[in-house]
Amino acid sequence: MVNQTVCPAVSTLDFTHEAHYDFRDVKTDFPGYSLPYYNTTDVNATEPGWFDYYDQPSKSTRRLTTTSVYLQRPVSNEHAAVKSCGIGWNCTYEIIFKGPGYRCTEVASGVGSNESILAAMKAPFNTSKLAPEGNAIYLADVDTGDYQDPQLPTNEHGEPQSSGPWPEYLGAFQTEPVLWIGQTIDTNESWPADSPYASRWETVRVPKIFRCEHYETLYSIMMKHADGIQSAYTTNRTFLSPIVDTTVQAAPDGKEAAVPTSNYVLPNTNVSHYKVTAAYHAMGALLRNFLRGGITYDGNYPLTRSDISETRLIDQRTSYPVTDLMDQIQRVYEDMLITLLSEPHLVVAADAMVPCLKHRTVNAFRYYSYGLWVGYAISILVTAIFLVIGGYSMWENGVASDTMFSRIMVTTRNSTLDHLSNGACLGNDPFPVELKRTKLRFGVLLEDEREYEGAGGMDEKLEHCAFGTEGETKPILKNGRYA
Repeated sequence: MVNQTVCPAVSTLDFTHEAHYDFRDVKTDFPGYSLPYYNTTDVNATEPGWFDYYDQPSKSTRRLTTTSVYLQRPVSNEHAAVKSCGIGWNCTYEIIFKGPGYRCTEVASGVGSNESILAAMKAPFNTSKLAPEGNAIYLADVDTGDYQDPQLPTNEHGEPQSSGPWPEYLGAFQTEPVLWIGQTIDTNESWPADSPYASRWETVRVPKIFRCEHYETLYSIMMKHADGIQSAYTTNRTFLSPIVDTTVQAAPDGKEAAVPTSNYVLPNTNVSHYKVTAAYHAMGALLRNFLRGGITYDGNYPLTRSDISETRLIDQRTSYPVTDLMDQIQRVYEDMLITLLSEPHLVVAADAMVPCLKHRTVNAFRYYSYGLWVGYAISILVTAIFLVIGGYSMWENGVASDTMFSRIMVTTRNSTLDHLSNGACLGNDPFPVELKRTKLRFGVLLEDEREYEGAGGMDEKLEHCAFGTEGETKPILKNGRYA
């Protein structure tokens, strides 16, 4: 059964709920767990100029995203199918929401490629670090310009231990770290005989470098619930704008700084925008935890110094990154986002009414009347023929009977049979051979006659019908007078 309808309460995400979140107010319009934890300049919110600022991803966010990475798929809520589709139904629908995403671009492919471009982009490494020139088969720099943790030493309430005035950019998101990822692909093709790398590597290795920027992204996710199992895939992602639109450059003092400062996201100016940015940053930080570090090939074995080896981004057969690593990093991040749908107590959790296709399998029966009547007509016809034959037989015989025991008993009374069955009246073995061979007939006994006074006062002969031998019986005649 298929029903094109509307699902009134499917789970979706609304990161704007984070803009209204206040950990002090348990009666907020959006109760639940926030994606980030916050520190504050005043936990009581009474001091002039107080503000909250980002601390770290919350425990709930860590639990959900880490579970997704280790399960290698989005985590689903066991009640999601009933909530979204209704009891007994499967359904398919699309949800659309804004969230964080990484926009990745390949910048180098092959030994020594685009070195000048990489240098101009301030890339932390080039292809010389990667096999076959170097010994790295995976390399990641994901923390340049990251949010400083801690911003200030704090007390047990998350307040700065020292009194103000606070640093100008306390709690500010000055930039979002760019992911610089390098990988080596093993082509399984042999090196040319004159290759300088043939003595070190058995097959051709191709180094690649790509970078990923953190963007606010518009997602279209197709959700499917079938027999209680959830599956999801991204049908479209549109990158809208950088989460923090700044660039890290070298400052006059030799240190690196993000510019322009006017694009910093500050905790004490546009608070709602800051809190949404904090939620995005918390998600990105948890992905970066799995990406930082590297894998080197020293001698005959790989040596990993990265948690990426715990994810599906590494081919466990070879310890090399998957060949489509750039696409898969985006998909792993999307798995983390879809996993948030499994926790209805998050601040970003929301319900939406969306068009959906509901379907289920049922036992269905189609009644064909002509098929039924053909079968019954044959039975009725055969039965009618038998009734005609039976009625004609009753009319021809002039008598009707049945197979009741009492009727059988009265039609088998015959002294001759009593004599023949002497010694075997119980039907016991050994049964007399002579009795087995004797042919019996149901008819009129010749020797069993007596007088009977008829309706007109005249004596009539009354004969007896029973089983007897062929010599002592004659045929029964219609309308005969029998006792």
